[in-house]
Amino acid sequence: MTTDNPDEKLIRSFVGDVTLDDLSNVEIFLGRNIGIFIPSTGHCPYSTKKNHTHPSYSFSYSFDREVTVEVGGTERISPVGEVFYVPPSFPHHEVTGELFTRFVAILMLPAFFERHAAEYQPASKTGSFAFFPVSDALRSAARDLMLEITEKKEGYGPLLDALEIRLVHAFLRNLYGIEMNTHPLSGRIDVDRVIEYINVNYADPLSVEEMASVVALSPSHFSRLFKKETGFSPQEYLIDTRCSHAKLMLLQTRKSLVEIAHDCGFANSAHFSSSIKKRFGVTPSSLRRTV
Repeated sequence: MTTDNPDEKLIRSFVGDVTLDDLSNVEIFLGRNIGIFIPSTGHCPYSTKKNHTHPSYSFSYSFDREVTVEVGGTERISPVGEVFYVPPSFPHHEVTGELFTRFVAILMLPAFFERHAAEYQPASKTGSFAFFPVSDALRSAARDLMLEITEKKEGYGPLLDALEIRLVHAFLRNLYGIEMNTHPLSGRIDVDRVIEYINVNYADPLSVEEMASVVALSPSHFSRLFKKETGFSPQEYLIDTRCSHAKLMLLQTRKSLVEIAHDCGFANSAHFSSSIKKRFGVTPSSLRRTV
């Protein structure tokens, strides 16, 4: 990777001596002091490079499936929802398996991290690698920072600074075992974000894994949260949304039943017909004749 581009210089200050090929499968969110890296289409070659190091403080967690890492000469399986933390210049690497694992890697520049870590004792706690459960506050802070970096709306500069400070302290409190209670509203906001995503993408073959990835949660945790907030499982809500759109198309267009089934994301005509009958008590043809 050349260093002519300011973003490339910043990436190297977080990750180390990487090339564009090393990050070919990675989504990148760059702040001033924090970089967030998410392998989205395949393994990150740099992550799997044996005993690599970073010049920054690094922590990551999987929201897809367990990930195997080697650190300190020992392999460890890190389950979904566990943070893996390593300080600068500490050798480690991801051990690849047959299945690709999506994870969030958050890297913080040393001067920024150490300035805020100075408020916590004992200082030695940040000096070695660690594993611990990820808190909802940490996940929420990471999501909000990624969203702000993506949208860059008015007030971006000062809000970016505030969100970076929020994230570093969410991490440090998580590391030090300091409870950060999250308001129940945060779960509702996550669900509302997925509902909006469903309403835009209902015609696509959406999986629970894809819906969960919208809010960076594990599929199991996301499914429980969604059921709690809506009374429906994610797939039930998706089918209900498809049925609602299909009803409008049946009543307001002259499209064939096959076309409507396809346009609303149903796998086939039989699934379309059975879903409509279950939802409205009549077949698609009967529903159309009610007008």
